[in-house]
Amino acid sequence: MTNPIAGFTTIFKYAAGTVIGKLTSIGGFKFKSEVIDITSHQSSSGWREFIAGLKDGGEIPLEGHFIQDDAGQLALFGHLGGAVQSFVVVFPDLSQWAFDGIVTGVECGKGDLKDQIPFAATVKLTGIPVFTGVTTLRTVTFTVTAAAGGADIEGATVLFNNETKLTDSSGEAVFTNVADATYYYAVGKTLYTPQSSTVVVNGTEAVAISLVLA
Repeated sequence: MTNPIAGFTTIFKYAAGTVIGKLTSIGGFKFKSEVIDITSHQSSSGWREFIAGLKDGGEIPLEGHFIQDDAGQLALFGHLGGAVQSFVVVFPDLSQWAFDGIVTGVECGKGDLKDQIPFAATVKLTGIPVFTGVTTLRTVTFTVTAAAGGADIEGATVLFNNETKLTDSSGEAVFTNVADATYYYAVGKTLYTPQSSTVVVNGTEAVAISLVLA
């Protein structure tokens, strides 16, 4: 059983890849099912009777900071009231909802003396949304040593999977609940030349980093 995750770093984007930038709130999905009243004079004991009707995917509200040249915000404005578009919401653990929707509203331009110019939009779902979960999560361990002598380096900064950790006395920084994918990482320590690269996560990974004195 996996742990709950924070909403920070959730992404709302077009399925083709364009991300809606600088969002601060991505509204949750509110799926509903209509009911149809089939009560008649023959309904037993005077109780109303119902059957299930059509399902409705609801509408997703978006809020954020207005950026005049953000490709995602401009795309939403361009598709306002237009043809059905394909979207994806990607959560921090890389699980996601994929769905089609219609842009039903875009708001921007409010100038407030004490605040930034906001951006808001709404997307109405149409059809069946599809959820793709992440069933396998990994542990990735970075071990940082000195190139000269091979001593463990304590207190090195490791940036990986949107987290930053410091190595312990054994030169290790351990990241858990990591989904299979290719990730960028960066490792640095005062007096040493920093290193950065990518690592493919598809098992329990051990990443050895050897830092050279600057």
